[in-house]
Amino acid sequence: MELLANLTDYWQWITFAAILIIIELFVGSVFFLWMGISAFLIGSLLYFNIQISWEWQLLIFSLLSITSIYIAKRFWRIETDDNTLNSRAKKLIGNVYEIASIDNGNAKVRVNDSWWIIRGCDSPSIGKQVKVVSVDSNALIVEPYNID
Repeated sequence: MELLANLTDYWQWITFAAILIIIELFVGSVFFLWMGISAFLIGSLLYFNIQISWEWQLLIFSLLSITSIYIAKRFWRIETDDNTLNSRAKKLIGNVYEIASIDNGNAKVRVNDSWWIIRGCDSPSIGKQVKVVSVDSNALIVEPYNID
């Protein structure tokens, strides 16, 4: 408790804020950033000689952290430019491929170094071109592709 009772200097909070922000640089979750900003705000209050007991400092820090993290998660969602980032099959939609094999009634196309089962083609034949229109689990949904 003596350690907490000595929380009266602004530089302790500023140092704590810097440590949290440095941790954020390595973690990349935006969680520690808002805690660091909250600690910096408490340090700023103390810098301007606003007298706050250590209990109130911790309470204000906790409330600021929880509130800022909630607001950040709720309103500033992190979105990637590529919505197919973790779905390799979705990147194939719109591409045209040639049916390369038919095994046990399953037609397959070759995409780079992998084979994909296709569905949606009524009469598959080797060499016929198909266009990928959707993805269902591990199969590509295709339609016949006509060069017009």
